[in-house]
Amino acid sequence: MDMKHRLIDLIEETYKITLAFINGLSEAERNAVGTAQKWSARDNLAHMTEWVERFCQDLDKARRGEPVIEPEHIDQANLEIFEQHSQISWEAMRAKIDRAHAAMLAQVQAMSEEQLQSDQFYGWKNRNPMWYSVAGSYFIHPLMHMTQVLIQHGHNAEANRLMEAISDKLLTLDESAHWRGTPLYNLACHYSQAGEKGTALAWLKEALQLRPNLIEWSKQDTDLEPLRNETAYLQLMQALESA
Repeated sequence: MDMKHRLIDLIEETYKITLAFINGLSEAERNAVGTAQKWSARDNLAHMTEWVERFCQDLDKARRGEPVIEPEHIDQANLEIFEQHSQISWEAMRAKIDRAHAAMLAQVQAMSEEQLQSDQFYGWKNRNPMWYSVAGSYFIHPLMHMTQVLIQHGHNAEANRLMEAISDKLLTLDESAHWRGTPLYNLACHYSQAGEKGTALAWLKEALQLRPNLIEWSKQDTDLEPLRNETAYLQLMQALESA
Protein backbone atom coordinates (compact mmCIF):
# COMPACT_ATOMS: atom_id res chain seq x y z
CA MET A 1 0.00 0.00 0.00
CA ASP A 2 1.37 3.43 -0.90
CA MET A 3 1.77 6.23 1.64
CA LYS A 4 -1.33 8.10 0.49
CA HIS A 5 -3.64 5.19 1.20
CA ARG A 6 -1.94 4.42 4.52
CA LEU A 7 -2.56 8.01 5.57
CA ILE A 8 -6.16 7.98 4.38
CA ASP A 9 -6.83 4.83 6.42
CA LEU A 10 -5.35 6.49 9.51
CA ILE A 11 -7.30 9.70 8.91
CA GLU A 12 -10.55 7.74 8.90
CA GLU A 13 -9.55 5.76 11.98
CA THR A 14 -8.46 8.83 13.92
CA TYR A 15 -11.75 10.54 13.09
CA LYS A 16 -13.65 7.55 14.52
CA ILE A 17 -11.41 7.56 17.60
CA THR A 18 -12.12 11.26 18.15
CA LEU A 19 -15.86 10.73 17.97
CA ALA A 20 -15.61 7.73 20.31
CA PHE A 21 -13.57 9.87 22.71
CA ILE A 22 -16.32 12.51 22.76
CA ASN A 23 -19.05 9.91 23.24
CA GLY A 24 -17.09 8.41 26.12
CA LEU A 25 -16.94 11.64 28.10
CA SER A 26 -19.16 11.82 31.15
CA GLU A 27 -21.63 14.65 31.52
CA ALA A 28 -19.33 16.30 34.06
CA GLU A 29 -16.35 15.98 31.71
CA ARG A 30 -18.35 17.45 28.83
CA ASN A 31 -19.60 20.36 30.92
CA ALA A 32 -16.29 21.17 32.61
CA VAL A 33 -15.06 24.72 32.14
CA GLY A 34 -11.33 25.07 31.63
CA THR A 35 -8.88 27.86 32.21
CA ALA A 36 -5.94 29.11 30.16
CA GLN A 37 -3.68 27.11 32.49
CA LYS A 38 -5.79 23.94 32.73
CA TRP A 39 -7.84 23.08 29.66
CA SER A 40 -11.05 21.10 29.74
CA ALA A 41 -11.82 18.26 27.35
CA ARG A 42 -13.65 20.74 25.12
CA ASP A 43 -10.67 23.13 25.17
CA ASN A 44 -8.31 20.35 24.14
CA LEU A 45 -10.58 19.30 21.27
CA ALA A 46 -10.91 22.89 20.05
CA HIS A 47 -7.15 23.36 20.23
CA MET A 48 -6.20 20.25 18.28
CA THR A 49 -8.95 20.73 15.69
CA GLU A 50 -8.05 24.37 15.09
CA TRP A 51 -4.45 23.40 14.36
CA VAL A 52 -5.63 20.77 11.86
CA GLU A 53 -7.67 23.43 10.07
CA ARG A 54 -4.72 25.82 10.02
CA PHE A 55 -2.45 23.08 8.71
CA CYS A 56 -4.87 22.39 5.85
CA GLN A 57 -4.97 26.11 5.04
CA ASP A 58 -1.17 26.06 4.79
CA LEU A 59 -1.33 23.08 2.45
CA ASP A 60 -3.73 25.05 0.24
CA LYS A 61 -1.28 27.94 0.12
CA ALA A 62 1.64 25.67 -0.73
CA ARG A 63 -0.33 24.02 -3.52
CA ARG A 64 -1.07 27.46 -5.02
CA GLY A 65 2.60 28.37 -4.82
CA GLU A 66 2.05 30.93 -2.08
CA PRO A 67 4.64 31.26 0.72
CA VAL A 68 3.90 29.38 3.93
CA ILE A 69 5.37 31.07 6.98
CA GLU A 70 6.63 28.89 9.79
CA PRO A 71 4.49 29.47 12.89
CA GLU A 72 5.86 31.75 15.60
CA HIS A 73 4.63 32.68 19.06
CA ILE A 74 2.91 29.34 19.55
CA ASP A 75 1.97 30.07 23.16
CA GLN A 76 0.18 33.26 22.13
CA ALA A 77 -1.62 31.46 19.32
CA ASN A 78 -2.74 28.74 21.72
CA LEU A 79 -4.07 31.34 24.15
CA GLU A 80 -6.03 33.01 21.35
CA ILE A 81 -7.48 29.65 20.29
CA PHE A 82 -8.51 28.97 23.89
CA GLU A 83 -10.20 32.34 24.28
CA GLN A 84 -11.95 32.08 20.92
CA HIS A 85 -13.42 28.64 21.61
CA SER A 86 -13.91 28.59 25.38
CA GLN A 87 -17.68 28.92 25.00
CA ILE A 88 -18.13 26.75 21.92
CA SER A 89 -21.15 24.46 22.03
CA TRP A 90 -20.78 20.73 21.53
CA GLU A 91 -22.88 21.01 18.38
CA ALA A 92 -20.46 23.58 16.96
CA MET A 93 -17.51 21.49 18.14
CA ARG A 94 -18.78 18.45 16.26
CA ALA A 95 -19.21 20.57 13.11
CA LYS A 96 -15.65 21.86 13.53
CA ILE A 97 -14.30 18.33 13.88
CA ASP A 98 -16.21 17.23 10.78
CA ARG A 99 -14.80 20.16 8.78
CA ALA A 100 -11.25 19.42 9.89
CA HIS A 101 -11.63 15.76 8.98
CA ALA A 102 -13.04 16.56 5.54
CA ALA A 103 -10.32 19.15 4.92
CA MET A 104 -7.47 16.81 5.84
CA LEU A 105 -8.92 13.97 3.81
CA ALA A 106 -9.27 16.25 0.78
CA GLN A 107 -5.72 17.54 1.13
CA VAL A 108 -4.16 14.08 1.26
CA GLN A 109 -6.32 12.81 -1.58
CA ALA A 110 -5.15 15.75 -3.71
CA MET A 111 -1.45 15.10 -3.06
CA SER A 112 0.66 12.85 -5.22
CA GLU A 113 2.94 10.23 -3.72
CA GLU A 114 5.87 12.38 -4.81
CA GLN A 115 4.49 15.40 -2.92
CA LEU A 116 3.91 13.33 0.22
CA GLN A 117 7.51 12.17 0.10
CA SER A 118 8.89 15.65 -0.66
CA ASP A 119 10.85 17.44 2.05
CA GLN A 120 10.28 20.84 0.41
CA PHE A 121 6.53 20.88 -0.22
CA TYR A 122 6.29 24.12 1.79
CA GLY A 123 9.45 25.49 0.23
CA TRP A 124 11.25 25.15 3.56
CA LYS A 125 14.63 23.47 3.62
CA ASN A 126 15.95 20.61 5.77
CA ARG A 127 12.52 19.27 6.66
CA ASN A 128 11.15 15.77 6.92
CA PRO A 129 8.92 14.33 4.19
CA MET A 130 5.51 16.00 3.92
CA TRP A 131 3.73 12.94 5.26
CA TYR A 132 5.53 13.43 8.60
CA SER A 133 3.66 16.73 8.96
CA VAL A 134 0.34 15.07 8.11
CA ALA A 135 0.96 12.40 10.73
CA GLY A 136 1.99 14.97 13.31
CA SER A 137 -0.97 17.25 12.67
CA TYR A 138 -3.79 14.74 12.41
CA PHE A 139 -2.62 11.70 14.38
CA ILE A 140 0.13 12.46 16.89
CA HIS A 141 -0.88 15.92 18.16
CA PRO A 142 -4.60 15.09 18.67
CA LEU A 143 -3.76 11.72 20.21
CA MET A 144 -1.51 13.33 22.81
CA HIS A 145 -4.28 15.73 23.78
CA MET A 146 -6.97 13.07 24.04
CA THR A 147 -4.78 10.85 26.20
CA GLN A 148 -3.87 13.82 28.39
CA VAL A 149 -7.58 14.41 29.05
CA LEU A 150 -8.06 10.74 29.91
CA ILE A 151 -5.11 10.84 32.34
CA GLN A 152 -6.40 14.07 33.86
CA HIS A 153 -9.68 12.33 34.70
CA GLY A 154 -8.05 9.16 36.00
CA HIS A 155 -8.69 6.97 32.95
CA ASN A 156 -5.07 5.83 32.67
CA ALA A 157 -5.81 2.34 31.40
CA GLU A 158 -7.93 3.70 28.54
CA ALA A 159 -5.28 6.32 27.76
CA ASN A 160 -2.58 3.64 27.62
CA ARG A 161 -4.68 1.39 25.39
CA LEU A 162 -5.40 4.22 22.97
CA MET A 163 -1.79 5.41 22.85
CA GLU A 164 -0.41 1.92 22.27
CA ALA A 165 -2.96 1.11 19.57
CA ILE A 166 -2.33 4.22 17.51
CA SER A 167 1.44 4.02 18.03
CA ASP A 168 1.40 0.50 16.59
CA LYS A 169 -0.38 1.82 13.51
CA LEU A 170 1.95 4.79 13.17
CA LEU A 171 4.93 2.43 13.20
CA THR A 172 3.56 0.73 10.08
CA LEU A 173 3.85 3.93 8.04
CA ASP A 174 7.59 3.59 7.55
CA GLU A 175 10.35 1.19 8.61
CA SER A 176 13.16 3.75 8.90
CA ALA A 177 14.80 4.24 12.29
CA HIS A 178 14.22 7.98 11.99
CA TRP A 179 10.45 7.53 11.73
CA ARG A 180 10.13 4.67 14.21
CA GLY A 181 11.80 6.80 16.84
CA THR A 182 8.99 9.35 16.57
CA PRO A 183 6.00 7.33 17.87
CA LEU A 184 8.24 5.61 20.42
CA TYR A 185 9.38 8.98 21.74
CA ASN A 186 5.74 10.03 22.06
CA LEU A 187 5.03 6.83 23.96
CA ALA A 188 7.79 7.82 26.38
CA CYS A 189 6.21 11.25 26.82
CA HIS A 190 2.80 9.70 27.39
CA TYR A 191 3.95 7.27 30.06
CA SER A 192 6.00 9.97 31.74
CA GLN A 193 2.86 12.10 32.06
CA ALA A 194 0.89 9.07 33.22
CA GLY A 195 3.35 8.53 36.07
CA GLU A 196 4.62 5.20 34.77
CA LYS A 197 8.30 6.10 34.88
CA GLY A 198 9.76 2.66 34.21
CA THR A 199 7.74 2.21 31.04
CA ALA A 200 8.51 5.78 29.98
CA LEU A 201 12.26 5.25 30.39
CA ALA A 202 12.17 2.00 28.42
CA TRP A 203 10.47 3.69 25.47
CA LEU A 204 12.69 6.75 25.76
CA LYS A 205 15.85 4.65 25.57
CA GLU A 206 14.66 2.89 22.43
CA ALA A 207 13.42 6.11 20.84
CA LEU A 208 16.65 8.03 21.39
CA GLN A 209 18.75 5.15 20.13
CA LEU A 210 16.71 5.24 16.92
CA ARG A 211 16.66 9.06 16.70
CA PRO A 212 19.75 10.53 18.40
CA ASN A 213 18.79 13.96 17.04
CA LEU A 214 16.01 14.05 19.66
CA ILE A 215 18.43 13.84 22.59
CA GLU A 216 18.90 17.60 22.91
CA TRP A 217 15.18 18.30 22.60
CA SER A 218 14.37 15.63 25.19
CA LYS A 219 16.41 17.57 27.77
CA GLN A 220 13.96 20.47 27.61
CA ASP A 221 10.75 18.61 26.79
CA THR A 222 8.35 19.34 29.65
CA ASP A 223 6.54 16.04 29.05
CA LEU A 224 9.64 14.27 30.37
CA GLU A 225 10.02 16.45 33.46
CA PRO A 226 8.81 13.68 35.83
CA LEU A 227 11.84 11.61 34.78
CA ARG A 228 14.59 14.20 35.32
CA ASN A 229 15.65 13.10 38.82
CA GLU A 230 15.43 9.39 38.16
CA THR A 231 18.77 7.59 38.38
CA ALA A 232 17.90 5.52 35.31
CA TYR A 233 17.20 8.69 33.33
CA LEU A 234 20.51 10.29 34.33
CA GLN A 235 22.36 7.08 33.44
CA LEU A 236 20.58 6.90 30.08
CA MET A 237 21.52 10.47 29.18
CA GLN A 238 25.12 9.90 30.19
CA ALA A 239 25.33 6.70 28.14
CA LEU A 240 23.78 8.29 25.04
CA GLU A 241 26.00 11.36 25.20
CA SER A 242 29.17 9.29 25.58
CA ALA A 243 28.27 6.83 22.81
